[in-house]
Amino acid sequence: MRTTDRLAQAKRQVEQTKHRRILEENRVRESQRKTDDRRKYIIGTLFCKHFPISLEISPGRSAEEDRLNFEPLDNFMEALAKCQQCYQEIEDALLENNVIS
Repeated sequence: MRTTDRLAQAKRQVEQTKHRRILEENRVRESQRKTDDRRKYIIGTLFCKHFPISLEISPGRSAEEDRLNFEPLDNFMEALAKCQQCYQEIEDALLENNVIS
């Protein structure tokens, strides 16, 4: 095998390795995205279960209408997040049940 043939083969192998690495990174990223989407869906379902009035908020026809319609809910959730005692109770319960590490 000539040197130019070996060099061309080595370049092909490098390109194939790069391509496989990119494909694997894409698979990992897609898997993480699906896990995150599932987590958000479950959290949303639980929130709606305990705060069914939130289901009465209608999405708007634009991002601005959505922001205005959901602003009271966002404010409520922000206040809840700022309540350190409530946050600590949630975190303790999750840690106690080994839900988070």
